[in-house]
Amino acid sequence: LKEFLDAAHTEKPKGLLQKFVKPKGGKNTVISATWSSNLLLVESLTNIHSINDTRLDIFRRHATLEAPPDLVHSIPATPVLTRTINALCTHIISHCQSIDHVTVNRMVLHFKISDSNQIFFLFATSIRLSD
Repeated sequence: LKEFLDAAHTEKPKGLLQKFVKPKGGKNTVISATWSSNLLLVESLTNIHSINDTRLDIFRRHATLEAPPDLVHSIPATPVLTRTINALCTHIISHCQSIDHVTVNRMVLHFKISDSNQIFFLFATSIRLSD
C-alpha cells in the first residue's frame, strides 16, 4: 500500500484500491445483482475455503467472481436478501437520475455482507444508461 501511494513521481499502477470487508461466516462471499426494469437476479458466490486457512494462498482463500468453478458455490439469494438488494439498486438508480439526469436501463452490481451484518456496495461491472 505504501509503495502504491508513494508512487507520486512515477506512473501509477492500474487497478482498484479498496478496503477489505471481512465477510460474514468466515468465507469470502460476493453477492451479484443483475437488474433491469423487469428483472432482478441475485446470486451469492461463496469461496469454499475459510479466509483464515493460511495453508492456502490468498487467491484460493478469497477468490469469488474471478475464481474457477471448483473454488466457489453459487447459491440463489433468499427472498429477504433479494428485497434488500432491490432496495439498494433502486437507491442507486434514483441517485443516477437525480445527479446525472440519466436513466439506468440495466446494471450488474456486486455487494458483500460484512461480519457485522452490513451490506457494502463493492463495484459495478456494467451500467447501461439512456438520456
